[in-house]
Amino acid sequence: MKSCIRELEKLKEEALKCYDDIEDLETILRNLIAYEQQSSDVQYKYFTDFAAFMDHLIDSEKDVSLLRQKGIIENWMGEDKEVASLFNKNGHGITTYSNFYYKEECLKAAKIMKNHGIE
Repeated sequence: MKSCIRELEKLKEEALKCYDDIEDLETILRNLIAYEQQSSDVQYKYFTDFAAFMDHLIDSEKDVSLLRQKGIIENWMGEDKEVASLFNKNGHGITTYSNFYYKEECLKAAKIMKNHGIE
């Protein structure tokens, strides 16, 4: 499982390096999500879950800027507004399942936010 995750991380990094045009990357990500959503052969929906996680994490260019400043994400695509739009568009209307890959991270983030009075 860990080797599969490492391979997906490499694939994601290479895709982001190769597709510095936001429209190309958006199309590729949308197609990968569509494939996962429609395929009964795909047990774990990594790209779908990644898009949903990023959509919940990023609402605006301010979120992208903060995540970039803290070293959590890198923006190789230009404006923070474009990155926010990419994840907001691709995360819209997708279905996540009980084996959501980022479930634990979401629960941790929700707990931290609640502890800081943010809901």
